[in-house]
Amino acid sequence: MSWFHARAKQEGAYLITHFQLELDGDGLDDDVVCYSLKQDVGTTLPVVLVGLASGERFALTGGGIGPGAMDQCPPSNRGGRPEVLTLGRSGLTGWSDTVSVRFDRQGPLLVERSSSDRYHSASLSLLAQRSSTLLHEDSASGEEDGSEDRRQSERAVVLAPGTGIPAGHAPVWVSWGRKHWSGKEDADLKVHALRRGNTVTVVAQFQDDHTVAAMDSSPKAILDADHLELWWSERGDVHSRPVQLGAARTLSNPLI
Repeated sequence: MSWFHARAKQEGAYLITHFQLELDGDGLDDDVVCYSLKQDVGTTLPVVLVGLASGERFALTGGGIGPGAMDQCPPSNRGGRPEVLTLGRSGLTGWSDTVSVRFDRQGPLLVERSSSDRYHSASLSLLAQRSSTLLHEDSASGEEDGSEDRRQSERAVVLAPGTGIPAGHAPVWVSWGRKHWSGKEDADLKVHALRRGNTVTVVAQFQDDHTVAAMDSSPKAILDADHLELWWSERGDVHSRPVQLGAARTLSNPLI
């Protein structure tokens, strides 16, 4: 803060709020200051400066698109650790948008986002791996008739490194043979995804009332048996290459 006050005095910055949150998972409180370059708050977009206890500093300013597009100072409400910094912006028509970020030495990590106006509200949580949208339908006269069309979607998301929070279960659904599926007691799947550095770990838990093993290690035998398929894209210099990995158990029980 002594560094900030020296800079603020030199540049004529006006301090609006100052509080502390633990933002990078090292157990030490980090400083968050929100300031304006004019004392007439509201006429200029604020600047948020995050100073980590480890020495890194990051400035987030209004304008543009992304975590820095805010027009108000973040709240200082503390929640459960690890903490998040919530940045928001709003419009005259009732539109608002917020993002929640944590930090590591490289900068902000997006963990949640939400937006709303008179027609919709939407949210996306990378930690819970869930997204939802609520649409507010208007009548033909232009007046809201109170009817709502709720559309929910779910997606699996790999966590950004540095969050320190285990991923929740990724959403799963029956894609083939649904008419023969009697419920989770018949067959069920739970999947976790976690990223540490450049390594992505996928943990799958299965439940099945009847196991169909592969007769041998041929691709046809694996497809005819109970099996896992992992799909991803390997990035190249110009094009991405699709990759598919299949895994199944044989009669002798090893995984192939």
